Amino acid sequence: MTIIEIQNSLREGKQLAPHELTTMHSQLAGEYSFYSSMLEDIEQKERLFWEENLVLSGIEIERKWKHSEAGTQSKIIRHRLQAMSKMLSSINVRLRIMLEEARQTI
Repeated sequence: MTIIEIQNSLREGKQLAPHELTTMHSQLAGEYSFYSSMLEDIEQKERLFWEENLVLSGIEIERKWKHSEAGTQSKIIRHRLQAMSKMLSSINVRLRIMLEEARQTI
């Protein structure tokens, strides 16, 4: 299942079985880790970028960074991480509710 498919399933409020939710959670956790590693690499590039442009003011460096390819990638990755974090949280809530409902029926 892709991130988009997971996102659509959660957004549409589909009834999902616990094993489906845990599979989604595992996939998202793996993707989150992957994108976090990518962001770490980009942040290292950003540090070098700042060192190379010290003759400019901080605001100029920031503007230049935001318009660079790596700066754009950084922003996209941060938004993806935020979305994945919200999806992970939603899955955790659903699983907790299912667990509580199962306990009440016992």
